[in-house]
Amino acid sequence: MNNLPTTHRTNTAPAVATVAEREILVRYSNALDWNENPLARSSMSSQVAPTTEHRAFLAGRRRALADALIPASSAAIGTMIASLRSVMPSHDNSDPVQIVAMYRSALSRFPEWAVAQVCRAFLEGRAGGSTTFAPTPADIASRCEALIQPHKDEQEQIDRILNAEIRHDPTEDERERVARGLRELAASIGKGNDDDDEERVKRAAAKGREISMRGMREELERHGIMDSRPMSLALRQQIAAMKERREQQDQGGTAEAVSLGPDAYQEQDHGE
Repeated sequence: MNNLPTTHRTNTAPAVATVAEREILVRYSNALDWNENPLARSSMSSQVAPTTEHRAFLAGRRRALADALIPASSAAIGTMIASLRSVMPSHDNSDPVQIVAMYRSALSRFPEWAVAQVCRAFLEGRAGGSTTFAPTPADIASRCEALIQPHKDEQEQIDRILNAEIRHDPTEDERERVARGLRELAASIGKGNDDDDEERVKRAAAKGREISMRGMREELERHGIMDSRPMSLALRQQIAAMKERREQQDQGGTAEAVSLGPDAYQEQDHGE
């Protein structure tokens, strides 16, 4: 079964968005992460992503815009141009069939309502330019483009929102849970004596698996431990660093931030 959205040509311009609807669009557009590459997929935090209700509204608005921007049929364009030229003669004395073909080609990408509005504006003298001779294909095309551009911009704006990658950011409760876990981890390291280091490391590793890797890294860095490797591969070295810093503090030294590589504690581990 084909579940792809379908479009249906409409001969009327899209309804103007209400103030509330515009606020929804602006709200989520501002929530998109800035990206210097305009062709790249957008992203936004899960904390500010569209609600189910707002996502449904944006999807419906996008369908309405797509329907309203479907190009007019060649027959419809020919009929409108013939009516226009019947009261506004052309400067060009070329074959009328060829002239209408040029109009059809130039206006083939515009919706019927836009072509109709521009033709009526020329007939009523509101479009500017000559009120005696028929406008050229380029005259009509440029005014049609100006009519549909705001709707195309809105359509692209909605696409960026609905197609954005949702980046999960921890909530305040999650951050607190991570911080609490790290405090318990630090407390577990500070207990016992040198004979039970291995057991304490095992307990710390088990506790670490319950904590968000990202949150643990941020909390450890806040305590002065800088390590860009995955926590699952560096937990023992980080624990050893915390122990070393604690011993330095006990001895009256000044502990500074450390950055440990995989081999930093190799000899120490062999000597345990």
